[in-house]
Amino acid sequence: MVRVCDEGLRVLAEQCAATSARLANRTPATAGPPAQATSVAVSGAHAVLGAVAAVLAARVETTGTTLSTAGIRYTTQDENSAQRLAVLGESVHV
Repeated sequence: MVRVCDEGLRVLAEQCAATSARLANRTPATAGPPAQATSVAVSGAHAVLGAVAAVLAARVETTGTTLSTAGIRYTTQDENSAQRLAVLGESVHV
């Protein structure tokens, strides 16, 4: 049996949103004087890391949205099931 907690899904979705924001808003460190070869290499590495961070931010944001939607759907389904069972219980006479 799988146990689902809509509150847990919501909390995890919020954590994903916060992580995504941190990844998307990261500021690379200054590499040094642009005339030095090492500075150019470090700047290139920072550019690559920035691109990777942007991809990760998008993935984490998508995961958070999916979790949030799953929590809402779970709650809705659970409420609908409870209503159906209540109606069924009313129609059964012993």
